[in-house]
Amino acid sequence: MCARGSLCCSARIAPLGKGSTPGAPTLPASTQRPDFAFGSTTDKAALTAKDVIFPISASAGDVAAEVIYERSHGSYAAGVQNKRAVDWSATRVDPASACFGKKSSVAGHNEMVKILN
Repeated sequence: MCARGSLCCSARIAPLGKGSTPGAPTLPASTQRPDFAFGSTTDKAALTAKDVIFPISASAGDVAAEVIYERSHGSYAAGVQNKRAVDWSATRVDPASACFGKKSSVAGHNEMVKILN
């Protein structure tokens, strides 16, 4: 330890290889009780570990929850057309009847394999 080491705050509060000195920050007195525990208790019979880790989400028909999810995550459900406030009158496309993307010309089993090959 250098000569200036005694002046450093960290060396005074928590010297290497020794316990902390008096005056160092401590936990509140309420944490010293034998019955103290961090967190909150729940009714053990009501919830399983799975329910605590993965809470039950909103029902599939809850429109308000879907709107909040779309706004907060910027994510839409599969197959949902994203309305982006496009002025379709300036184009020759009617989004209500138009199908975007390539239609499959191969019908039946393993369509994607046949399309990609």
